[in-house]
This record gives sequence, structure tokens and C-alpha cells, in this order.
Amino acid sequence: MIKWAFLAFLSVIVCLVRRGEAKFNPESYLVRANYTGFVLFYESFSGDWESRWIYSKHPRYTGRFYNAQPEHDNEAITIADANKHYAMSARLPNGPLSLGKDSVVIQYEAQFSRGYRCGGTYLKFLSWGPSMDEIQHTLDNSTAYTLMFGPDKCDGPPKVHLILQHRHPKTHRVIEKSLKEPLAAPDNAMGHVYTLLIRPDLKFEILIDGVLARQGDLLYDLYPSLVPTRTIPDPADTKPLDWVDESEIPDPNAEKPADWDEPEFITHPDAKKPTGWLEDALSNLPDLEAVKPSDWDASEDGEWIPPTITNPRCLTAPGCGPWSPPKFRNPNFKGPWIRPLISNPAYKGEWKRREVDNPDFYVDSNPLKGVAPLAAVGFEIMTIDEGYIFDNIFIGVGGDGEEAAEDLRDLAWRPKFGIHKQMADNLAKVQAAQTRRDERMARPKAHLADYVIEYFEEDRLKSYLWLTHNIIEALEDNPTWAYPLVFVPLTAFIGWGIWVVARPQVKPPRRSRPVATIEVKEEKGKQEDEGKQEDEGKKEDEGKKEDEG
Repeated sequence: MIKWAFLAFLSVIVCLVRRGEAKFNPESYLVRANYTGFVLFYESFSGDWESRWIYSKHPRYTGRFYNAQPEHDNEAITIADANKHYAMSARLPNGPLSLGKDSVVIQYEAQFSRGYRCGGTYLKFLSWGPSMDEIQHTLDNSTAYTLMFGPDKCDGPPKVHLILQHRHPKTHRVIEKSLKEPLAAPDNAMGHVYTLLIRPDLKFEILIDGVLARQGDLLYDLYPSLVPTRTIPDPADTKPLDWVDESEIPDPNAEKPADWDEPEFITHPDAKKPTGWLEDALSNLPDLEAVKPSDWDASEDGEWIPPTITNPRCLTAPGCGPWSPPKFRNPNFKGPWIRPLISNPAYKGEWKRREVDNPDFYVDSNPLKGVAPLAAVGFEIMTIDEGYIFDNIFIGVGGDGEEAAEDLRDLAWRPKFGIHKQMADNLAKVQAAQTRRDERMARPKAHLADYVIEYFEEDRLKSYLWLTHNIIEALEDNPTWAYPLVFVPLTAFIGWGIWVVARPQVKPPRRSRPVATIEVKEEKGKQEDEGKQEDEGKKEDEGKKEDEG
């Protein structure tokens, strides 16, 4: 009975532990928090997510998304193949969404887990049309969209796009309107969350990782402006040839300091060529056993050159070829000297084109009538990278929609970001330590600290990196600490050894028996002697009797 009660108790404990370790479920949380009425679209890519998305059938878009499993045990999707086009979309379940009626919040997570060279990681919100199925199945870069939001990178640093497509009321041409000033996007392997808020008055905010990165007005802060201005800069106006718009110039009277010219890298004066260095030997030799391929065509492939192999003599020598002293960075290097700037006496100010009447000016009491409703959210990207991860696409309305987006950032994204940041910090520490080690190896050892650091960097001490790393950093900042670190333990060890060898050898005193024990033993001896005497006397009497008989 006691055994079964104990097993039941353990089962309850295990259930409680598993319940505490259960992963965060965003869908369940949005329902429990009564956010469902303010959530127009949410995708966590859990379960049968592919049934909710439609891949484009365009022959160029052959890329496919796959399930990913980031560190925080939440499902997501990733692109596993580089140099491909990707296109898929999902319909907003409650119908098209029009801007300007209520606050709209758009949010999603993106991570460049294997680097970010060139590719788009933005979302496109497709414009509503009478045949949405056909639009989704033929999705490509020419498909009409209303809004594009998210990071993009090619031929420059990454930036966050905010592009609105607007139909001109006069010409009826659809014109892209984007941010006037580019917004920088994070360029690292950590996961980030991007949020776009559009108010009913068309004021907008862009948040990166929950921090405000840009705010403005869709009517005036996009280019071209959603509402045209009455005047524009005259395209025919030109800057006069004698116009000076440099406010500062290099000081012509400045002189370079005499001690400025220090080389960036220097050699140690005590550097010596290692013993056994083979200066007359080549590090690589032609492979004499190599055979030219039978299909080699010199007219097309050029002259055939045998491959090289490592010189066997160099395998046992410290080095081969011409020796030069190793170089290390000069701590006195100041860089190229640049003349200091002074105010330009000929400066006339910033030149601007004169303003003329805008021929395309019009008065529009409802500028949003040229912006189509959002009907679907989609990916239409091309990338030369792989490993992009997407998760938690969210579209909400109203103040409660903003609160739901904030909760998702705190509960679904932030734990993952903490893990990513810790990994990035550890990698940065390792890279910095390797850089410092390379610089130390390039210069001769000139201090006791160099030998101590080399000892702590041995492979057999790698399991104690958490301790040796701090010691190495301390010695790099204060090399003199190497002396107490070495000589204090060494002195203590030598002193202990001298004490062990030189201490007097004292013999332990002879142990004496207690008096009471001696008396007991003597009494026993007397009794034994008396008993022996009695036995001998009896034997003698018996012997006499036998003789007389």
C-alpha cells in the first residue's frame, strides 16, 4: 500500500513538472486573453499549416518552405535552398481589410540563421480582386499588392521596407510610394520581430524588437507623397558654377606633427629565425606522379600544369622558404594624417532648386480611395541565401490588437531572442579571444604573462575555459599580475617541500602498560604455578602408592 501511494505521489510530481515545462501556445493564449475579436490573421506555422497557404504555380517560383524548430521549441518555417524564388500566400479569413477605419497592427518574426548576403524577407499584402484564387495561384513579382513591409538586402546594408501602392486619381496609374529615408535593419543571425502600426489618421510607427525605429505620416512621409504638394523643385534649375556649398574646408596652414609617421605593423628587434628553418627549400613541389588528363585540350584549357604536393622536408622543419620576422600591430600607429577642418569663408549655404507649380497637383478629400483593401498575406521573395526563418505572422486591429501584438513579442519572441543574444555574445567572445591570440602569436614573447597565457590556452585546459578565460583577460590588461600568479604558489610549494624535508624526525614514546593490567597478569601467573604444583604433587602420590602395592 505504501509503495503504490509513493508511486502515485511521484506521478503527480512528474505531471506538475511537465506542465510547468509546456511550451507557450500563442493560439491558446489569444483565446484565453479574449483577443480573438481583434485578431484578423495569425499564423504560427503549427499543425497542418500548408493547408492554409497556397503556393504559386508560376514556373520560376520553385522554392518551398519547410518546418523549422528554433531554440525555444516553437514551430516556424524556413527556406532550405539558396538561389531560388519563393511565392506563397494565405487569405485573410474575415475578408479584405481597408486602411483608415481603425488602427491596424502588422507583426512577424524573421531570422537570418545562416547569414544575410542578398535576399528579401518582407511580407506582401495582396490587393483584393474578384478572383483571389487565381491571383494566389499566379503570384509573382508583377502581382498587385497594397502594402509591402519588412527587411530587404542587396547591394548595400539591409533596410526595412514600407511601400504603399496607390492608384493616381487622374492618370489611374498605380504608383509605389516608399519611405523617404531608408530605415536600417539588423544584420546578424539573431531573430528579430518587426511591427508596423497604422492609425486611423494614417500616422504610422515602425518598431524593431519592440523599440520605436521610425514614425511619420503616410500622407506626407512617403515618396512620392500620397498627397501631392502645390509646388515642386524646378527640374530645369541648375546650381551656379561659382556656388560654394562646402561649409568647412581643410586648414591649409595645419602641419603634420613630427612624430606622426608610425607604421601600422612593426617587427620585434629581438626576433630570430627558428633553428632548422630551410630557406633554400620550396614549401610545395610539383607532383611527379601526376598524369595529364587524356581529354586535356591546350587550346581550350591552356597549358597543363602538374598539381603540387607538400615538400616532405618541410614536414619536420619549423618552416621553408624565405624567412621574415613576424609583424604585430604597432600600438603607436595613428593612421593617416588628415588636416583639421575650419569654416569656409566662401560658403554661401545649401543650394536648393527654386519652387514651381506642380503640374500633377490635385485636391483629394479621400486619398485612401486609391489604396486597395488587403486581401491576403504572402511571401514573394528571391534569395541567394538559405536558412531564413519566419514565425508568428500577426494582423490585428484596435487598441486590443496592439496589446495582443505586444504580448506576443514578450511571450513568444523575447525568450528566443535571449537565447540568440547569449549565443551571439559567446561567439563574439571566442572570436575576440582568437584575434588576441593571433596577435600574441605574431610577436615574440617579451613578458612572463605571455608564457602564462600560452599555458592556460593549452587544449587540455579547454574544459576549464570558464575560469581560464577570465585569467587570460586579466593578464592581457595587466601583464604584471603574472608575477604573483606564478611566484606566490611556487613559493608556497617550495616552502612546504623544505618543511617536509627539513623538519626533525621525533620518535614516538614507548608505550607503557597500565599498572592494574600488570597486577592482574601476575596474579594469573601465580595461580597457574600453584595449579601446576598441585598436579605434580598428586601425580607423585599416585606413583608412590602404585610402587608400594
